[in-house]
Amino acid sequence: MNNNIIPKDLIPFQGLFDRNDQVKGRSIIINPNNYKEYEILLEKSLKIGICNNLDQIKEIIQLCIVYADIIAWSYDDLKVFDKYIIQHMIKLIEDAKPII
Repeated sequence: MNNNIIPKDLIPFQGLFDRNDQVKGRSIIINPNNYKEYEILLEKSLKIGICNNLDQIKEIIQLCIVYADIIAWSYDDLKVFDKYIIQHMIKLIEDAKPII
């Protein structure tokens, strides 16, 4: 019995990528009406889904302000880090059949 329900506005990623983390022929279209953009610091903005209540939004913004110095706000910010530190890989056995 499958009781795992994907909440509204979440994107199920497991079917979107192949074993080499390449997108499987379709792209994700994000509806701009599903989020609101907040300016939280000088030249730093954050897009938060409208499905969050006001307390959750305040908590997310406060968390981002506290940790603003360690958040990568753009892809250019990631270039200063060694990819071996921040890259996540799941080693798979080639030609292995999935267990269902």
